[in-house]
Formats: sequence, C-alpha cells, structure tokens
Amino acid sequence: MIITRIFNLLSKSLFTLTTEQSSTQKATKFSANYLEALFPAAKHLLDKLKPIPHREEISWVEPSFSQAPWAKNFLGIQEDGNWVTDPINGWLEDFVKDKAFKDLPVNTKIELPGREGTAVYRVHSRIEKEGLVAIALAPEQDGLSPFLIFRGTQPDVIAGHQGLESVQNDLDHGLGERGWNSCKEALENLMNDPTFRNPKQKIKVSGFSLGGAHAELFIAEHFRNVSQGVFHSSPGISSAITDRFAKNLQNTPLEEPLSLQFFQIMGDPVPHFGERHLGCQARDSLLQTELFHIEFPEQDRFEIRLHSTRIFPSFPTTYKVTQYKDPEKLDRLLNNQRRNSISFVGELFRKIIGRPLFWIVEQGVLLIRKIKSFFS
Repeated sequence: MIITRIFNLLSKSLFTLTTEQSSTQKATKFSANYLEALFPAAKHLLDKLKPIPHREEISWVEPSFSQAPWAKNFLGIQEDGNWVTDPINGWLEDFVKDKAFKDLPVNTKIELPGREGTAVYRVHSRIEKEGLVAIALAPEQDGLSPFLIFRGTQPDVIAGHQGLESVQNDLDHGLGERGWNSCKEALENLMNDPTFRNPKQKIKVSGFSLGGAHAELFIAEHFRNVSQGVFHSSPGISSAITDRFAKNLQNTPLEEPLSLQFFQIMGDPVPHFGERHLGCQARDSLLQTELFHIEFPEQDRFEIRLHSTRIFPSFPTTYKVTQYKDPEKLDRLLNNQRRNSISFVGELFRKIIGRPLFWIVEQGVLLIRKIKSFFS
C-alpha cells in the first residue's frame, strides 16, 4: 500500500527503539518511497512530529492465550499443540504473499502439502478488474474444498499488472470497494459455476494486504457458502459492511460453522488502516473469530518491512504468539475506529490525502510510461 510508505515515515518519529531486519525474516522488497521522491522535505517535516505512545495504549487488553514464551516454527508445524499445527498454514501464507503475485495461467497445477499426503489443485480461473485480482483454485481430488485467493497491492505500479489500479483501491475512502464492486458479478458467477464448486459445497477464502480486504468484502456477501477465511496483514473495510454482516447473522443465524482467522504482525501499520475488520461485533454460536498477534523480539515501532514478513518460513524463527478469542476483546481489536490513536490518525491521514496523493502518483506513473515508451 502506497499510504503505508507515508505512515512508515511518520512512525519513525513515534518510537525510540529501532532494530535491524533479522536474517531469519523474509520481506518483500518494495519500490522507491513515493513521498520522499515527490517531496524531498517531507521526511524532515514528519520527523518533527510529537511522538505518540504505543505500548501503553494497548496495555488495556489481557490476552486470553499466550504461547510460552517464544515459539519455534517450521512451515506451521511444531510440537506445541496450542498453536496451529496444520501445514496448510505455511503453504497458504506462501501463496498469498508470493505465488499470487506471479503469472499463474488457468489450469496451472498447484500442490498443497498435508499430513495425509499432497493435495493437487489447479487454477480454475482468474478474475481481474479495477485493482482486484482473484485466483480460483479447484481441487483435483474429491473431498477437498475449493480455494479463492485475493492478491494484495501490486508494488510495481509502473509495469506491474493491475498495479496502479490496486493502489487506487488502497487510497479510496471505501478501502477495496472499487475492485470489489467491479468484480461482484464475476465472483457471483464463479460461485454458481459447477466446475468450481458443487452447489452446496463451501469454499475457503484468503488474502494478503489489500487482498485480505477484498477477501473480507467477499465473505461479507457470500459467508453462507464459506467455511473459512484467513487474512494476512489485511487492512479493515467499511464499518457499514461489517455492521451489515453482523446484522445478517443476527437475523438469520449460521447453519454450519464459519471460521475467521486474522494474522497481524505487531509493528505492521497496514492492519490499522480501514475502519473495521469482519467479525467485529458479530455474534453467532457457529462463528469462530480468532486474532493472532505475532510479536518479534525487540520490535517496538511501526515498520513497513514487517508487512510481508513470513510467519511460517521454511527455516526456524522465533516470535511470541498471542491469540484473542473473547468477543468483547475482539470487538476492540478489530475496530480500528476505537483501537488506539495510531489507528485513528493513520486512517484519517489516509482519507484526507488519499485522493490527491493518488492523482500525483498517477500522473508520475503515466509520465514515466510515456518516457519509457518514447525511448523503447
């Protein structure tokens, strides 16, 4: 998200403790800092802003579960039974943070490791428009759930596929709604396609970053045909949509379980954008909402590099996991409008400068494209 580059500059003045990136952490390399490129004096001005407390503001919450005390993780598999032990977690995170950004033509075969062997999927179809990119994975074997994966923001806004459009989704007032509204009919047709899923079959949905917001928007509409939603470092969506989801559950309760899992890395600013996350103030006996806070040692400030850091890498890493399941605590943590002043200021900042910033970025990108085209 372009706005996170700005927020990252802002956060450098908010916290005193800084750490260098550990060699055991992997993060996607982002393109040049747009704000510094456009306004060389911006960093100097932002550095003079008054620091805002962080730890003190979230110390009100008592975690309902804390893994003792630091976890070692291998592709999502470890000895501690309290943690998520299914190897699908490592595969899914790798897909949403890496493979979803690559060119995966229709009918490409995808292997999914499991405790009982390898499951094989194929790329059923791709839906792409106005910054939303969705990849539908259909199982090759019986008894497996189809997957719908939403890609995050394309960091290469100049040459990347749907790059500039995805940035516009980040900066619109209704985060992610531009892409969602343009693809709503195509996604509806996908859910009615018997070659993707059987009429009564439930699917699993996941997304990273902007893709997580698109996944939340999709589930808010199709939740009765979804068994699980997994969101990695996703920003929130409109409170009007989360409220409507909660009201729908109240009026017509679920008939089968629905699991919503949010993975957020402490210090990653992106989950603080948007208004609320799906599941906030939603109540149903068959709805299981979980928030996993991942905290790395000595990490005490917001840094954009944390946004795409892997939780389930192929090599051991250490971090603290705090799981939240209590509905009242989740109502606070999933509500960016009440979370803390960082969330409030960050979202206000995004809404105020979002549209003018996008116009500047858009003009710059179009100019660069014209120059490259002239010399090619």
